[in-house]
Amino acid sequence: MKTLINISIIFFLYACSETNTNAVGTTINGKAWNISLGDSLGNLQIRLPKHFDTLFSWTQYSDCGEGCAKSDYRLQNKTLPIFKDNGFIYFPLKDSVEQFTIKHLKRVSSSPFTDTSLGRHFLAKLKSEAFENNSNKFIIDTLLSIGTRHFAVIAFTSFDRTKQAKIQILKAITSIKGNMIELYFEYRKSYADTLSNDYIKNSFYALQTIRVSNAR
Repeated sequence: MKTLINISIIFFLYACSETNTNAVGTTINGKAWNISLGDSLGNLQIRLPKHFDTLFSWTQYSDCGEGCAKSDYRLQNKTLPIFKDNGFIYFPLKDSVEQFTIKHLKRVSSSPFTDTSLGRHFLAKLKSEAFENNSNKFIIDTLLSIGTRHFAVIAFTSFDRTKQAKIQILKAITSIKGNMIELYFEYRKSYADTLSNDYIKNSFYALQTIRVSNAR
């Protein structure tokens, strides 16, 4: 509870309805990653803590075939188990998880909609899919301007009593050329870990280092 209160205080100034983060400090003692997205979506750059040392990608299929397949990219530590979301129903890992994931539709298309016009819709989508948020309270609930791009962002903590695992999640959505880009920072651990104290804060800072280039 004390940790949750401390985090809430830290983010009080950030969790407004709309925020421009260009002036917010985003120092991350870590490594810069340049991830090439599919088709014409360009490259996504992000700086993550040093223990994120492994990148892998795959195609995530569902029950509706190629039309709703997603391209997934995940960064994590090489010592943690690797899991790839796939299928209409899948059972993700419930413990020993600390990862950053990007998802977008495999078949991209141009759209007349802009980041700003989609922002409120994205925020509503994030909240409706926060199934594990038992308290229905969010540490972060905001629209951000990061660089030249707009993001909807939520974050919350929870607890898995079955696995006795602490859950910390930050989710964001932006768009590139009208294509929805989903971003997930996810932490699930049943054992003591000093990284957990600042996980959401560090994830929020990492999010602010994102830049997109070469989108055609």
